[in-house]
Amino acid sequence: MKKRHLEIAATAADTSLNIGPTGSSSLFTRREVLEMAGMAGLAGLTGFVPGAMAQTSGRRPRIACLVSYWGLPTSHADWIVNKLLDGYWWQGAHTPSQVDVVSVYIHQFDTSLLGQKVCKAKNIPIFKTPGEAVTLGGKDLAVDGVVIVAEHGNYPTDLKGHWLLPRWWIYQQVIKVFEQSNRSVPVFNDKHLSYSWDDAKWMFDKSRE
Repeated sequence: MKKRHLEIAATAADTSLNIGPTGSSSLFTRREVLEMAGMAGLAGLTGFVPGAMAQTSGRRPRIACLVSYWGLPTSHADWIVNKLLDGYWWQGAHTPSQVDVVSVYIHQFDTSLLGQKVCKAKNIPIFKTPGEAVTLGGKDLAVDGVVIVAEHGNYPTDLKGHWLLPRWWIYQQVIKVFEQSNRSVPVFNDKHLSYSWDDAKWMFDKSRE
């Protein structure tokens, strides 16, 4: 079962995903947004044509970041979101970010003081729910991409020792907005899909609709 779980997760990471109602489309492909963000470690991208973004779009993609915890410099949220904000260094060269982080949701808000400080310094609004973050407080989807970083935080474990991180819960809140807006955008999920096989399968199946 564990091997099968890993196979499904790997398939989800290597497949071109169109998340949302059948027939929906997004302004930017996953590969395009990932290329601009400089985050080749995130999952779910294929089919990128180099230079397509610069040729087809006159503006930077607007990204919503939905995280579980952002309280330490070692937290995945800090590693990933800061690269989206400020770019990254590699082999002595700096690659600037080519996206705009326009909203943030933090599940464990009270203990995420670092994230609060970063968002305040960057004038990024922190919303109370994932749905509000991807609609920017409105009724319909208002961003070009979503980054989910549900890794780290003070969460319990089940009897099998699985860390009960809220990846599925955050993801399904995003799916609700996609369905009510009748369109979708690229979604990037840090690490595996869920501690629960059923929830992970649901996430994978939704990505294939």
